Amino acid sequence: MERIVEGLYVAGVTNEEKNFNIENFIGISANETAEISTALNPAQGTNAQQEEKKKKRGLIAFFLSPAGIAVIVASTVAIVYTIVKLTEKEEEASSFKK
Repeated sequence: MERIVEGLYVAGVTNEEKNFNIENFIGISANETAEISTALNPAQGTNAQQEEKKKKRGLIAFFLSPAGIAVIVASTVAIVYTIVKLTEKEEEASSFKK
């Protein structure tokens, strides 16, 4: 293959019916030839389902990060403050009290 950068690659095979993943990495080195044998495993779900899983994992990862925890804490404080302010009773103004 021409113009391919050396490194490790993840490969897969797709056809109209199914997608298959190769579980091992494939190492590419310059000016070397090697034979590889692989076993193909059916991919988990369709491409759309895999993308949805990636988005969910990204969202969970965000809320477990320091920035996500800060968002949760700030939101909780704002909600509690709002509830307290909405439920506290105001003192009645009386012209007789001094």
